Amino acid sequence: LWQEVEMIDVDAIYWARRQLKKQLGEVLHDNWIEVYEMLETAKDSSYTQENAGIRKMRSLALSYLGAARPRQHLESAYRQFQQARNMTDRIAALSLLSHHMIPERESAFTQFWEDWGEVFQLRNKWFMLQALSDRSDVIEIVQGLLSHPAFSMKNPNNVRAVIGAFTANALHFHRMDGAGYRLLTDVILRLNEINPIVASRLVGPLTRWQKHLPARQELMRAELQRIQALPGLSRDLYEIVEKSL
Repeated sequence: LWQEVEMIDVDAIYWARRQLKKQLGEVLHDNWIEVYEMLETAKDSSYTQENAGIRKMRSLALSYLGAARPRQHLESAYRQFQQARNMTDRIAALSLLSHHMIPERESAFTQFWEDWGEVFQLRNKWFMLQALSDRSDVIEIVQGLLSHPAFSMKNPNNVRAVIGAFTANALHFHRMDGAGYRLLTDVILRLNEINPIVASRLVGPLTRWQKHLPARQELMRAELQRIQALPGLSRDLYEIVEKSL
């Protein structure tokens, strides 16, 4: 959608898309319920193309039900998480729960970590889902993840799972108080000494400042200038920032 407009109004596009999904979830509510129940995961938890399609469609149905009537279907999501026989169902439920401030959300994330936190890819999935949350306190959540004992700034996959995901969290990364931009810049400044290649890849969202509304342009430029002024800035990062400015 951003590619279809000359100037990106993050809030307008985000809320229009969210409202459309909510309406599709509501108007087709009975259909989504039918699909969700019809595709109840079979006892066969093996991976086949057919089973993968069933899981993907069931996850889609759950996401539309949650968009339309979150209070009604969060219970279904938590039940799916508890009863899941495969990771697709488990992740889909956790993704829906991640956006809400409810005890079931905390319980599910705690349980997922206890069960799968030792598996590297799933640990990063745990990081990513929280960084993509719609919760209003997501910046505080991300800051907490950066201090998590299992997170390492020296691990590029950890960084991408937390900060890379957060920059894709359109509404909160592009907050009008600039907190999302400052958080990204803080991480980039730390990475300049640890892994300048990863730092130069993360700066991309700020370099596209000219596509955004004037108020955000100023905020993004200010962060680019903060990066540019860092003594000992790596060559790759300097060239990207200099070209953008």
